[in-house]
Amino acid sequence: MQTAIHRFLTLDARNIIPEVYFGLAFIYVVLVITTISSIRSQNISMFRKILWGSLALIAPIAGMAAYALRCLLTADHDFLRSIGLLRSHHAGPFNRN
Repeated sequence: MQTAIHRFLTLDARNIIPEVYFGLAFIYVVLVITTISSIRSQNISMFRKILWGSLALIAPIAGMAAYALRCLLTADHDFLRSIGLLRSHHAGPFNRN
């Protein structure tokens, strides 16, 4: 397995399959476009939109990961609470309400 990963990462001629790389490039482009459109639709200041957008374009993987984490931490979790996937803020760990 280590040899296969090494060949993949070093672009060894035995493992270059153009379809795989086109597929990975397509997924990457879709993720960048989705991230940028999500940033544009946020209700934040223009400065923050430019900051997040430039982070997603300059450091794409780290920028998209940071933006996804930010979205998860600032999201409205009422829907998840309504279907029972999250506990209410008021219920303690030992309350059985």
